[in-house]
Amino acid sequence: TTPTNNKGMVKFLDTKNGDDRFTPMHPYLYDELLKYKNSITVRQLKNDYLFKNINNEPNERLIGKLFPKVVKQCGIENFRFHDLRHTHATILLFIHTDIKTISERLGHSDIQTTLNIYADVLHDLDIKTAEGLDSI
Repeated sequence: TTPTNNKGMVKFLDTKNGDDRFTPMHPYLYDELLKYKNSITVRQLKNDYLFKNINNEPNERLIGKLFPKVVKQCGIENFRFHDLRHTHATILLFIHTDIKTISERLGHSDIQTTLNIYADVLHDLDIKTAEGLDSI
């Protein structure tokens, strides 16, 4: 992924469906990435890729090498980089983001894919909603 010229947008390259996708990011994350980009050690880079090889090209394998080390340092076990995607989607569901928006953020071409993957979470939310009716 790479930040675009649009403040706070992330461009996902070469997605499963072959299309590039733009997704807004949280302003705090944008500011932190901007600080990183403007840091002394990173300033000389020729593009906005966060994970790149010595030729300044995107390097997904670097994520695979670095992420497990960071997770281990944080004391977290059995957590893959891809699990961040599911965590993000689950959090969006818990803050009552509509399923269409979640589906678009995940890049699912069909909303049914999102509904199928997160059916268990949706079921749990439905139970909490029913219990919430007691407070009325």
